[in-house]
Amino acid sequence: MKIGTLRQLLVLQLDSLLASERHARDTFPNLAKAASAPDLSESMQEQAATAREHVIRLDHVLERLAPPARPGAPALRSATESPTSQALLRQCADLAENTEVDPHVRDAALAALASHVLHHELAGYASARSWAKLIGDDETARTLGRSLDDEHAAARRLAEVAAEVDRLAAIDLLKA
Repeated sequence: MKIGTLRQLLVLQLDSLLASERHARDTFPNLAKAASAPDLSESMQEQAATAREHVIRLDHVLERLAPPARPGAPALRSATESPTSQALLRQCADLAENTEVDPHVRDAALAALASHVLHHELAGYASARSWAKLIGDDETARTLGRSLDDEHAAARRLAEVAAEVDRLAAIDLLKA
């Protein structure tokens, strides 16, 4: 898609966020199963539920901003996930499958990678909301603001959980 306007850039960003949220929705339940700390598992389940909500919101916004193209018309949407998001979520999945890592250390790594994913999404939502405001699309800006608030809350919750998980991993290190 050629980007010639801020609206087109917004659609491209929303498409990328949608792809990332779909990937997160599918990945976080597996991370929850891999986590040994109950609070971390719960946080991962919450992030999966939030991702499901965000997929619905983004679908709604994109249907309004860039409806599917008619046959033969140029596509307004790309539906491509950012390589950064793909790589982070793949690292999470790989780590979740690694049973040779101490469970507390794996939890610390899972929390760190999940934090990376959340902060990547935070940046995407903040930019998209700003662009929506600039083009005068208040409805989209409000919708993105709700998702941005959700991401901030998830990041705060994960930071609290990560502090405890990191402490447990450090205790294991001292015992070794």
